[in-house]
Amino acid sequence: MEYALGFTLILLPLCMRIVTADAMRKRTQYMQQIDGEFRAISDQMCDVQSQLEDAERQQRQYAIRRSRLLNEIAAARGELERLRRPAGVRMAA
Repeated sequence: MEYALGFTLILLPLCMRIVTADAMRKRTQYMQQIDGEFRAISDQMCDVQSQLEDAERQQRQYAIRRSRLLNEIAAARGELERLRRPAGVRMAA
């Protein structure tokens, strides 16, 4: 009986340590997997942000170009209107 009690007192903490170590190993593996997934998603987010910045920069460039073209069109229309006037009206102006 004393041997069984002594054996149990030795074996119980050992079993608890084994179970705890196994649970910690599983949790560590799970956390490493989650960390890898997070890094992959984070990398994708950086790529998307970079593409968004590029698209916004290109949009600003197109807006500037559109503005310049509209100004050129307005100037050309004014010049065309001036040239369409009869010669006498042009001299008076």
